[in-house]
Amino acid sequence: MIIAGIMAIISAFLLRNNYVTVFFDKVVYNNDPLGIKWMLCGLIYVIIEVILVKGVIYWGILKRQKKAL
Repeated sequence: MIIAGIMAIISAFLLRNNYVTVFFDKVVYNNDPLGIKWMLCGLIYVIIEVILVKGVIYWGILKRQKKAL
């Protein structure tokens, strides 16, 4: 999931050269020249994925440890 988030950030940077992002900049992001909002969206996605995946993994480990005890 972390790799997917990193790929999302990389793809956002690659898309900066595409005409689709010109549309997104004008309509959605109000002409954000440096792509800061792209980076923020990617980082937020990564953080959410890490919290969800780690939380599920740790919760599963804790449940198994309680059963073992």
